[in-house]
Amino acid sequence: MKIFDRVAWISKVLSCLTCTLFTFCFVTFAVAEEPALKMIKNSSDNRILLVFVHGIRSDAEDAWTNPRTRAYWPELIAADASLEHINVATFQYPASALSRDGLRINEVGRNLKVFLDVQMQRHDQVVFVAHSMGGLVVRSMLLNYRESFDTPLAIFLAVPVAGSDLANWARALGLGANNAFVQGLEPLQQNDTLESWISQWAAWTSTGKPRVLCAYERVRTAGVFVVEQANMLQGCDDVPLGVAANHSDIAKPSGSDALIYQFVAAALQSMNAETFVPRLKGDVRLTDASLFQGKPVIAHTISLDADVWLPPRAQIFAHNVFLNGHKLIGHDLAILADTVSDGVIQSASSEAGGEAGDLVIVAQRLSGVELNAMGSDGSPGRDGRHGTAGANGNAGRKGNCDGFGKWRAAQAGGNGGNGAAGGNGENGGDGGDGGRIFIATVLQSGVLTNVAAGRGGPAGQGGQGGPGGTGGPGGRGCTGLGGTQGNAATGRDGTDGVDGRNGLPGGDGRTGQVWRAELSSLPALRAVSSMPASDSLADYADVLFEDLKSDVRLAASQ
Repeated sequence: MKIFDRVAWISKVLSCLTCTLFTFCFVTFAVAEEPALKMIKNSSDNRILLVFVHGIRSDAEDAWTNPRTRAYWPELIAADASLEHINVATFQYPASALSRDGLRINEVGRNLKVFLDVQMQRHDQVVFVAHSMGGLVVRSMLLNYRESFDTPLAIFLAVPVAGSDLANWARALGLGANNAFVQGLEPLQQNDTLESWISQWAAWTSTGKPRVLCAYERVRTAGVFVVEQANMLQGCDDVPLGVAANHSDIAKPSGSDALIYQFVAAALQSMNAETFVPRLKGDVRLTDASLFQGKPVIAHTISLDADVWLPPRAQIFAHNVFLNGHKLIGHDLAILADTVSDGVIQSASSEAGGEAGDLVIVAQRLSGVELNAMGSDGSPGRDGRHGTAGANGNAGRKGNCDGFGKWRAAQAGGNGGNGAAGGNGENGGDGGDGGRIFIATVLQSGVLTNVAAGRGGPAGQGGQGGPGGTGGPGGRGCTGLGGTQGNAATGRDGTDGVDGRNGLPGGDGRTGQVWRAELSSLPALRAVSSMPASDSLADYADVLFEDLKSDVRLAASQ
């Protein structure tokens, strides 16, 4: 054998032995624990839940702990001030690769859903960071239960979406040959399950599909890539990130300044708390407008315990809206529901003379409801100010009749001042126009509508002119050694001020319109279950309701 041939042969043997050793490690060491979801951070104020999901032959502690710094990734996220709006949890499941009785990947996904069903009673959205086979667990869960959760983001780290060649080594060596996990990791060419998941993911075009970010290993483990780059590309929504770490260490950042940490944190930071739509679960007792923060509100049932004023352009998507005899008031208010009953829904302006706006009610059943879109009355004109009274004249000085050079004539009284003119009254404000009501229902009873215009405000009254001042009395005369003199003349009274003019009354607004369409079915209701998450729902809802207005007008005119 030539020397070069011997070297090549020895190299192949060493490579085989290395891969064999790694394969044994890959499928052997694992922690068998009961499935569990452990909360690392659990603030009652947070509505977003981040779940870490580990891979094969690992667990919820070791998978995310850096061996050198002992940094634990879930705790790094929990302590990050820029991510304070996110709660953090880890999902633990038995990840042994040797047991004949191991769970299948989709069964682990079902376990994960059971835990999430509990947590999502108080969270609106769930996002994932998944490593290796944990990404397949998340992927299977999302595909099987895609309508169950609002999941805007999933981050996959070295996830063998198309399988791993190491699973073939394991089966060839008889290691974990009957294990469901090892079978689930077989390459795509002999793995119908992975091939089916890839096809389903590609065909998932409805709203609600999460954005997927990916990262892959660029350092070999025992001479091989556990997950080749080509086997993890399917389904990534951006250019994957190559990381100078092996298959295990890619999920173990040394600290918050590590590349992989920054990659994930940046994605999470872009989803600040304000971008998410409240997705309320169960029954909601509505007593104020605190749930309406510029985003549409989705709920199963909304019940009113009091009259509630909503912010402008409020939008509600619910199966049931029970008014319980109260008023739900907004401006440009829109409701899409299965049942709306027993109370008043009103689109109105809180300002005098304001237009009523639009009221859109699309409901399968509408019962015992008064729908109002009435313009506000104009503001009354202010009355003019009354004129001030003229000042009274000063009293004249008394005369002096003493002799010996002390004679002094009595002084006339001062004239009274003129009264000031009264101010003009202001015109009354114009009344607001009645609004538009769009009603689309399948069944309705006891429904009243009112689109009356607001009345013009009354005119302000002109102010009264001020009274003129009284002339001052003349000085008194006298008799003495020097002679006698009579009383001096009294001053003239001032003239009264002119009254102000009355204002004009405001004009009445214009009466609104009602479009009513009674349909045999209501396909628009299906839009609720397919609405996109995040801030895009606000734009989507605007478009939806504008389309519904057009549809109702068209149906009502036929």
